[in-house]
Parts: sequence; C-alpha cells; structure tokens
Amino acid sequence: MDYKEENGLVLCQDQSMAKNNSEVLYIYEARKLDMNAVLFRRYFRDGEDIPYKSEPAVCIFQKDDSFFNTAEHTALHAKLWSASETLLKEMRESIL
Repeated sequence: MDYKEENGLVLCQDQSMAKNNSEVLYIYEARKLDMNAVLFRRYFRDGEDIPYKSEPAVCIFQKDDSFFNTAEHTALHAKLWSASETLLKEMRESIL
C-alpha cells in the first residue's frame, strides 16, 4: 500500500500534516500512546480542499522485531485496548 499525505497519512511528529481539528485532536492523543503515524479516512465536499470529516482508519507503530513479546509490548497492548473508546470519547467531547 502506498500511504502518503495525499491519501490521509499524518505523521505524529508533524502535526502540520493534519487537515482539520479532528485530526489535530486525534494526533495529540495518539502521541500519548507513542504512535508514529495515523492514516485517516477523509471525507470532502465538492470543491473543498479541507475534509469536513476525518476518521482514523489505521494507527501505525514503528517498532523493532525485538519489541514483540516483551513487557513493553504487553503494556502497549493494554493501553490500546483501554484507550480506543477513551480516545474516541475524548475527541467527541473536545469537538462539542
């Protein structure tokens, strides 16, 4: 797959790649989980360059093979499992 900025890729260390406030908020929360990038599904209205809606589709972590099956990996898995609903809830509350 060819993930790039034009089709929704936002690197967490470069918030300027975010196209709307929803993406900015999600990237802010993604950094807390040490994500490297997020691929957003973006929805556009005809003739507009800024998406009116963005949904995180894929969260990307860049880790070495030695990371897997470690205590750190287990802790990250637990954080992700617990955070998925919390991230969405916090984003909704922040937007409202």
